[in-house]
Amino acid sequence: MTTLGAEVVGGLLRIVLHLSNSMPASIRVFPNLLLFTAAITGLVCLSLTPFVYRFRRLPPPTVVTVLAVAVSVLPLAIVLAQSLR
Repeated sequence: MTTLGAEVVGGLLRIVLHLSNSMPASIRVFPNLLLFTAAITGLVCLSLTPFVYRFRRLPPPTVVTVLAVAVSVLPLAIVLAQSLR
C-alpha cells in the first residue's frame, strides 16, 4: 500500500509541478523522494514475496500476488527508464 500510495502521489505531484513552473526548488524534489520511497518499499515487497509463499499455510490469491509484484516492479522500471534517459 505504501508503494502504491507513493507512486500515485508522486505521479500527481510530477504532473502538477510540470504544469506550474513557479514552484520553489525544494518542492520540486518531492516527486523524486516519493519515487525513491516507492522503489525501496517495492524492493522490500519483492524480497518478502517468496517468504510469504514458503511460510504461509495457504498461499495468497494469485490476483493479490500479481498486483503486489506489478506495483513493486513499476517504480523500479521508472527509475531504470529515468536513468537511461
